[in-house]
Amino acid sequence: MDLEVYRESLTLLRGLYTFLLRVPKAEYDSVKQIKRAGKSISAQVNDCNWVK
Repeated sequence: MDLEVYRESLTLLRGLYTFLLRVPKAEYDSVKQIKRAGKSISAQVNDCNWVK
């Protein structure tokens, strides 16, 4: 189960990055912040030792 959560977070992160490719360049700062937040999800799952 734990590994499933981690894998799903990575799948969602890939989808997020794909979506962000369509965001206008004028929103660069927002895109950076969203990417950082997206990466944080999988990092937090990993840091909590849920991934074994």
